[in-house]
Amino acid sequence: MSRFLYALTALVLTTSLLSACSGGASSDGGIEGTGAPVAARGEISGFGSVFVNGVEYETDSADIVIDSISGYSESALKVGMVVLIEGALDASETTGDARRISFEQTLFGPITEVNYVDDYNAEITVLGQTALIPDSAVFENLNFSDLAIGQVVAISGLTDATGVVATRIEKVADAYSDGEQVAVNAVIQSVDTPDRTFVIGDLSVDYSMADLQGFSSGQPEVGQYVRVNGRFFEDTGVIAAKVKLKARGDMSASGVRLEYEGIITDFASQQSFSLSGQPVNAASAKFKKGQKQDLADGVRIEAEGPIDADGVLQAQTITFKKTNDIHVEAAADLVSETDKQVVILGVAFSVNELTAFDDRSEAHQPYFGLDDIRSGDRLSVRAASGTTPLTATRIERLRADDAVTVEGPVTAISGEVLTILGISVDISDASGSQNGLKVGAFVEIVGDLTGVQSVKAQRIKVKNNN
Repeated sequence: MSRFLYALTALVLTTSLLSACSGGASSDGGIEGTGAPVAARGEISGFGSVFVNGVEYETDSADIVIDSISGYSESALKVGMVVLIEGALDASETTGDARRISFEQTLFGPITEVNYVDDYNAEITVLGQTALIPDSAVFENLNFSDLAIGQVVAISGLTDATGVVATRIEKVADAYSDGEQVAVNAVIQSVDTPDRTFVIGDLSVDYSMADLQGFSSGQPEVGQYVRVNGRFFEDTGVIAAKVKLKARGDMSASGVRLEYEGIITDFASQQSFSLSGQPVNAASAKFKKGQKQDLADGVRIEAEGPIDADGVLQAQTITFKKTNDIHVEAAADLVSETDKQVVILGVAFSVNELTAFDDRSEAHQPYFGLDDIRSGDRLSVRAASGTTPLTATRIERLRADDAVTVEGPVTAISGEVLTILGISVDISDASGSQNGLKVGAFVEIVGDLTGVQSVKAQRIKVKNNN
């Protein structure tokens, strides 16, 4: 299979969701769901079934659709991918049965610009679209600091007002050759009908020979959200093979419960905003990990509730997604399934249904969770500051290494010894600038373990944290 066909995928938003999930076998071989019909859109956090938005979906009877092609196995899905799950939700709202799981990369093509905005985020341009790459995204075949012009990348993420915020980025190749295949989801800015071209971002698309799908007028129009597959030429743009009109968010199934993760855009009030294209009314919502006054453009949330007859998500619950600014890499001190807790460098991290698990060790265990971790396993644990107790948002098991990483706020400074997350860090011999170092500053330390909660820093980086 070519790298293009392997990496490109297409998201299918069905209009028959309500009837297909209401019970009994579906006509396409789906499950016999007995729970409430549900559509869940969000980032995959784990396997052994598929975990999305804190719900474990059984996949035994699920049709896994990649690039509009059915029949893939669960192994084709990866942590960090944003997927749509259609199925049935059990009464507990913690488990469900998936009838269909659909996925597509938001962007697939060469990087043409790289700009490190700050110590936590990079902005790259791919096919005329801006992609924000947070250092907390899932990286495959590259690291946050390795982004470079010319690399071919596959990006999955959540759309915002300016482009996409990546949840997963995979480097597919180190270099791009003119005429290779690409794909992009974007909004059309302008159309030249006589020349049969349109513009998305700063990218020109020639659709003169394309298979046009879903356009009632027979032609693309300004403001439409489209999927473009074709070949990219640096001097001219994309020669499209297929252009498909896509729905942005509207599930088109009144009464279906929607669990939708996205980024707020077009915020007018609590009663009126969009979530990565999905209209939302949160007038009657309960709020978790935040308050209603925290709603604003650019904020990442999960909204849960039914879809009304107008396609609006009538949110019953809003959960705010915090930034992962705590990061520790070291051997696990203690793992407790009973307490749902991992202790690393003396720091206790709670684990809940939203914690993502990924095995990047030599074992590459596909169905990896808390019960597979042993004391001594080298882990990478991420969490959001400002929460008590610290709750792990993602836990990765890594290959064996003696290096230790500690990233978080400085709570005390005594000479050349810092306290970070209760860990004592000696920076007397550390390389790197210490400009801005003070209590409250966020720093990243790479060094060697010298005690249960003691680290000798080899490198220090004072990070911007607003």
